[in-house]
Amino acid sequence: MEKLERTNVVLETIHEDDDAEEYYQIAQDSGIQEYVGFMYPTDLMHAQEILDFLSDPRLICFKIIEVDTGDMVGIILGDPLTSTIIDISYFVGADYRGQGYCSSAVQQLEEYLREDTCFTIMRFFVKEDNEESQNVMSRLGIERRFGNVYMLDID
Repeated sequence: MEKLERTNVVLETIHEDDDAEEYYQIAQDSGIQEYVGFMYPTDLMHAQEILDFLSDPRLICFKIIEVDTGDMVGIILGDPLTSTIIDISYFVGADYRGQGYCSSAVQQLEEYLREDTCFTIMRFFVKEDNEESQNVMSRLGIERRFGNVYMLDID
C-alpha cells in the first residue's frame, strides 16, 4: 500500500532514501527518545539505517504526513506478533502533538488492517507516564487490558 488518506493526515510508505533527513529532524524533538527506543536515530546515517529496517516487508510501517503542508510529522509501525495480533507503535514530533495526528493515524491504520490483512487485534504498549498516548487510547475507545497493554479488536 503506497498511500492512505483521511482527515488531517496521509499515511504513506516510507522511502528510506528520501525520508531520512526529515525523519531525523522530527525524531530529535524533545521527549521522543524516551518513548521510541530503537527508532531514535543518533545521526543521519543511523536514521537511514532505521528507515531501511522499517521498510522490511514483514512490518507494516507508514510515515504520517500532514495533509496541508506535506510534512512528515511522525511514524506509525505495525509489528506482527502472531497471524492475528499486531503490535502498534507510533510517534509524532513535538511541534505536531495534541493536534489529532496520532488518533487519525491509528484510525487509518485500523481501517487498512481490517480491510487488507488478516489481523484481528491491534495491541499497544503505553508507558505509565505517557499521558498523551493514554489520552489517544481513551479518545479512540481502545481498552486497557492489563498493565500498560491496550488492545483493540478489529475483526
